[in-house]
Amino acid sequence: RGEVAAFAASAAGQEPGGFHGTAGEELSECLAYVLDEEAGASSIGFQGGKLRDCDANGRRLPERTKWVDGRDCGGMRLADFYDDVRVRKSGVKIEHVAALRLYTTAAFRH
Repeated sequence: RGEVAAFAASAAGQEPGGFHGTAGEELSECLAYVLDEEAGASSIGFQGGKLRDCDANGRRLPERTKWVDGRDCGGMRLADFYDDVRVRKSGVKIEHVAALRLYTTAAFRH
């Protein structure tokens, strides 16, 4: 968590240890979503009002859904993205997955 937060702060020109100002609030919210929330759980819209990890109708994308024995078990969390066999084969660390997820949020603007 600390490494990803430090990376995000550095990339946004912020001091390590916390985000500041309006940009900081947006970055903090995006980071919390990526690290702590299920995909599709946020009610905050971006990209023309679309909800994160959802289709145009606000339904969570199937590829962002945790499936167990063919059942929808909610949105994927960071660990679920990391546990994907393709990710494991690539050799990237969970911090890299978090950084990529973070970049797909409004954080990319900072």
